[in-house]
Amino acid sequence: MSVKIKIKDFGIATITNGKWKANRMTKLLLLGFDMERLHDEVGYSPFPDLSIAEMAVKELSGDILEVTDVPKYDPDVIY
Repeated sequence: MSVKIKIKDFGIATITNGKWKANRMTKLLLLGFDMERLHDEVGYSPFPDLSIAEMAVKELSGDILEVTDVPKYDPDVIY
């Protein structure tokens, strides 16, 4: 599962399993958006990479470009 985003004036980045791939400047900017911060702000997420990407684009004026392999909804989990 991965999410590709574009941050205005910085570039494109992809997050997969909580790890960012991007050019050096963009990656430095995005390192503050990680699993620990997600847990503190959101709690449980069935798709943490998407939740982290959403936080990043909201705070940094970006857009989500592509989402791959979205997990299926589990009716037995309280979200």
